[in-house]
Amino acid sequence: MLVWGGTMQRVAGAVAGAAGQGGHGVVITGGTRGLGRALAERHLLSGDRVFIAGRDEARLEQALSELAAPALAGGGLVGGAVCDVGVASQVEELGRSALEELGEINGFICNAASNGYLYEKLADTPVEKLQEVVLTNALGMLLCAREAIRVMRRQGDRGGDIFLLTGAGSDGTATSLYASYGFTKAGLPQLAASLRKELEGEPIGLHTMSPGIVFTDLLKGGEDKFGQMGNFAVNLIGEDAETVASDLVPKVREVIGAGSGPRKGKDLQFLTPDKILAKLSARLLSKEGKARFYNEDKIWF
Repeated sequence: MLVWGGTMQRVAGAVAGAAGQGGHGVVITGGTRGLGRALAERHLLSGDRVFIAGRDEARLEQALSELAAPALAGGGLVGGAVCDVGVASQVEELGRSALEELGEINGFICNAASNGYLYEKLADTPVEKLQEVVLTNALGMLLCAREAIRVMRRQGDRGGDIFLLTGAGSDGTATSLYASYGFTKAGLPQLAASLRKELEGEPIGLHTMSPGIVFTDLLKGGEDKFGQMGNFAVNLIGEDAETVASDLVPKVREVIGAGSGPRKGKDLQFLTPDKILAKLSARLLSKEGKARFYNEDKIWF
């Protein structure tokens, strides 16, 4: 594993094979942990070439070391870059580095997001936490989508596909105690609609990915913040990152593999109504999933 200096430190770990050989070239922001890390692993297992980005160099190196394990080497290449998605120069360097390592970027998954790892009323939330959330979720999403479009336009007729990760608040519902997160996510459907209009007739697809409630570090601090019914809801419809990635990655790969030319935007969804009904039935019949993530001391069913 090598580390290069420059406007953005880059770490690239080569495994069997080389850029441009086999599978799809996929960039994943926020790929060092949580859902992003699980998506990277699943893409590698599917034979893709993966380039991840994260803000923390030590965490990036650890993730790359784990992803380069022989059991995950089907894609032939795993690389990454230290990148704060809220900084334009770093995002632009991410695009250049990823293209150099992968040979071609077929899919760009804009996954990086933050809720400040804090659940508090807006009036009690430190300003620096608000800045982190807005810079990562809003400006970061804009910068990453912008860079992905610019790179894919340079790829000519081959183009590529861009995926924006939605989250709580994307449908306009309230996100009390993490209002800043919901505020930033509420703009994603509008952004997707706008970019789809801008990209009409081009060989670039603009898609959304809805992972549902994924139990990662973003949720761990939320226990009891929303009461026992809130805990019940997370245990009922929440899911671990690996399960969500196993469902979404085949859908992403199907979109990417659909061919070149103009693309129609897709809205990929993990938590479908039939899954919610199945989970509710299992809970009522056998208490399946009770206290899976959060305590439910006061709920009997």
